[in-house]
Amino acid sequence: MNKHAAYIKWAKAEKVAPQNVRQIFPTKRELLEFWNDTKGLAWPEFYGESPWDTASFIASMAAGCEVTNTFVLNGEEYKAAMTYLND
Repeated sequence: MNKHAAYIKWAKAEKVAPQNVRQIFPTKRELLEFWNDTKGLAWPEFYGESPWDTASFIASMAAGCEVTNTFVLNGEEYKAAMTYLND
């Protein structure tokens, strides 16, 4: 998938916060689809980071990937994300 198509398809991912990830991605299957569509895209216009930092971080955890970016969740955000991932 190219960046333009991904940006259109996953525009809703911009609104993801750990507390609302379940509303944006009701199923982990959809979250993993997002990850598979977007994980290989490069975003130099965002200094190399995805325009969907939070969604990408949570999706990478759902996919069981080692997280290598510098994005981090604080304690409450991490707890919210883990609650979603473990349900």
